[in-house]
Amino acid sequence: FFQVGYSLKTDKDVYHYLTNVASENADARKRGLSHRVIRALVIIWEIKNKTQLRETINDVISILRNSYDGEKNPSKIQKLKGMIREFEEELVWAHFGVQVKNVHHLRLGFYTGDI
Repeated sequence: FFQVGYSLKTDKDVYHYLTNVASENADARKRGLSHRVIRALVIIWEIKNKTQLRETINDVISILRNSYDGEKNPSKIQKLKGMIREFEEELVWAHFGVQVKNVHHLRLGFYTGDI
């Protein structure tokens, strides 16, 4: 997973989430979102194993718990927030039948905190 697997099945995350919106299964929606967040963490922090993943999750939770709304976050947290927003965009496009591979995010930097 940490070598190649994280980069596969992004469509599956989207369709898993959307299918469970239709079936009103909140736990399964959380699972689809969780899969995508883990993929993003692996990409951003270049995670190589489960131990490092666990440590990174704990670090991210700590950073977010100790920050206030509107505060400028570290660049990796900004990127994570942006990638979660991209997942939300993919959900909208998928609803209209567009596959993830056909959605190109521009990473415009909305989460930089530089207002």
